[in-house]
Amino acid sequence: MSALAEEMQDGLRAVAGPGGSVKERISRAARRTGFAYWRVFDLWYGKARRIDPHEIETVRSKQEQEEALRADTDELLAQVLARVAALEAALADRRAGEAARPSAAAVGPGGLVDRFLGRPSGPLIGGR
Repeated sequence: MSALAEEMQDGLRAVAGPGGSVKERISRAARRTGFAYWRVFDLWYGKARRIDPHEIETVRSKQEQEEALRADTDELLAQVLARVAALEAALADRRAGEAARPSAAAVGPGGLVDRFLGRPSGPLIGGR
C-alpha cells in the first residue's frame, strides 16, 4: 500500500469522525466529501487502483474543516464547563449563606424584618 493510499485512509477516517459502525462511518465520509459510497469504501479499505488529485484535495480540505470544527467545539465546551463550575460555586456559596442565616422560628414572632429595623419583637410590645 502506498503512502498516498494510507493518507487517504487516515483522512477519510478523520472526516468520518468517531462513533458508529464502519458502514455508518463510510456513509458519513461519503456524504461529507461528496464521493460515492463505493468509492469511499474502496479508498477506506485500500482497494482503489488509482487516486485522483481532486480526491486528495477534497479529503485534505474536509479533514482541515473537521479539525477546525472540533477545535471550536472543544473551546466552546471548555467555556460552558467553566460557566457551569462558576454557577455551581455561586450556588454553593448561596446555600452556605442561607444555612448560616437564622430561621424565622429562631428569631421570634417579629421576624427578620423587625429585627433588621430594630423594632422590638414579642407578644407584649410596649407593655400591653
